[in-house]
Amino acid sequence: MSGAIRPDAVRFFRGGMQTIITRALGELGLRAVPSRRCFALTAALAGRAERVYPTLPGFDAAAAARPPFALELGAPGELPDALRGEAWSFVQLPWGDLVKEFGAVTAGSAFGATFDPAAASPALAALLTPATPIPGVAVYSRRAEPLAAWTAGYEVASLGADTDRGCLVLETGVATRWRYAALGRGASDAAEARAWEEAKAGVGGLHFLVVQQGDGEEEVEGLWLLWDAPPAAA
Repeated sequence: MSGAIRPDAVRFFRGGMQTIITRALGELGLRAVPSRRCFALTAALAGRAERVYPTLPGFDAAAAARPPFALELGAPGELPDALRGEAWSFVQLPWGDLVKEFGAVTAGSAFGATFDPAAASPALAALLTPATPIPGVAVYSRRAEPLAAWTAGYEVASLGADTDRGCLVLETGVATRWRYAALGRGASDAAEARAWEEAKAGVGGLHFLVVQQGDGEEEVEGLWLLWDAPPAAA
């Protein structure tokens, strides 16, 4: 197509087809990137499942109700040292302010990734106003820039507070999970973690990860908009 730019890499979310997809893309000289950050694609597939497939002859509503690509997530593994910060905290930021912060990512002056909630899910976008508080996790490190650079190579998908395991769980790629940071052991720590998860659920699973030199720093080295996206359908 005239004017089209050839990509260097292609994201895909079907982990079970990794070998086939990687081989096919390799033959085209493209790098295959397993990732759940295929939000526009999964939104398009969800739209087809909702509005197109039910109109087709032979449509099986019972079969369609079963997610064909549900993720099989195992126990989280030990976090690579390159991704480990020195301290962290639960934070929140109004949606309008968070969008402004993503200007540094778009401009290339900070590591990270964002997406358009309206393109991913109209229902998600409907929850957002400039004043809507978005929960997040801030990670602090004296080596914030290299930490953010390493994190950028892992296709970060989501963060969760697992009070049973007593840790934050970082999900990357398609189905890889890591023990990202330890939660406090007190009852107030567990309550804070549950409140953070409730806040995340209140905005449709939207949340963020930010990497900075320290608490109170203005400069952001890395910023990721994350989403507990529903399983893809197709």
